[in-house]
Amino acid sequence: MNKQRADDTLLYCTLRFFVVLALSLLSITSLRAEIIFSAPPRESPDQGQETYGELVKFLSGILGETVVYEHPGGWPQYTNNMRNGRYDIVFDAPHFGAWRIRNISHIPVARLPGSLKFAVVVKRQLTAVRNVRDLLSVKVCTLASPNLGTITFYNLFSSPIYQPRIHEVKDGFKGVFKALKEDKCDAAVLRDSFYRKLNINEQKQLSVIVVTKPIPNQTITISHRLSPKKDIIAQHLVSAEGNKAATLLLKRFGNANDNLLAIKNKEFDQFEDLLTGVIWGW
Repeated sequence: MNKQRADDTLLYCTLRFFVVLALSLLSITSLRAEIIFSAPPRESPDQGQETYGELVKFLSGILGETVVYEHPGGWPQYTNNMRNGRYDIVFDAPHFGAWRIRNISHIPVARLPGSLKFAVVVKRQLTAVRNVRDLLSVKVCTLASPNLGTITFYNLFSSPIYQPRIHEVKDGFKGVFKALKEDKCDAAVLRDSFYRKLNINEQKQLSVIVVTKPIPNQTITISHRLSPKKDIIAQHLVSAEGNKAATLLLKRFGNANDNLLAIKNKEFDQFEDLLTGVIWGW
């Protein structure tokens, strides 16, 4: 009698194990049934949904599958999810895109036009600061890492031991320039295009120490899961319909007349090294 009860108990436990395993696998499959589109947490979840919503809907249509926008919540979550391969479609800066291409087999399918350059400026009255090396003696306003401008600035120095004092600023390059004017620092890292849009009097108060080398603009990459459809995605993104769906994205990160561009061969190959040694664990 005891042996029969033991056998029944073993059978029950075995069946229960396989039922739980099957439900877990079903849950995982269900979660990944949706294609996840994401971007850095540069805006609130609602703003992100507004910016990327039409593009996500367009991608759902051309793929015949459900694509959803997922706001990462913050930079640590964003970088962890990216490294773990959670995202299927990502729009962000070229250093992140280049890292994904090399390390997790992402494929670039479109990018914003133009390039990204950064001007390192110093207050003109600081005549002793004439080159990059002289910046070691002053405090520099810039956006928090892993902002591309900040990382590009760090890479101007041969060693992390010999770098200027950094004053991190929020609110984009407007915030950086405001902090510079309020004497919270003596130098600043600005987007080159932002600097060129300053009025003449504002530019006269600054000296440009260096302008960094151009880097391809922000890009859209897709995971290896979508690689069989890479040509379809790339062709539709740069089409008139694709650019219409990306109107708010283009307006937010470029100009009203911008269009998404096709990717040139190996365009992002050399930029993943910008992330090496950054505080986010790359």
